[in-house]
Amino acid sequence: ETDVVKVSLNPKWETKIVVPIFREPGPRTNLNILVECFDWDRRGDHDLVGIFEMKMDRWTFGGPDREWFELMGPEEKVPSLRAGEKDEMVRRPV
Repeated sequence: ETDVVKVSLNPKWETKIVVPIFREPGPRTNLNILVECFDWDRRGDHDLVGIFEMKMDRWTFGGPDREWFELMGPEEKVPSLRAGEKDEMVRRPV
């Protein structure tokens, strides 16, 4: 959790987050962290702005110091256009 930046339409954080990674013996390429970004509200629920997923294999053992991520919106149901196929849940860029 980071600090709340109040009264800003373009908030910036200079926060370093350290996440310890404990690797089990053998290859693990599916380590991911899901980051959720919310709009803070004084009253009521905080609104989900978007999410992004960090693939940890890029960050372990000498990965980049900084990286930009595209926020994706909440999941939406997209109805199937073909009879008998299930609807799909997707996330669109914010």
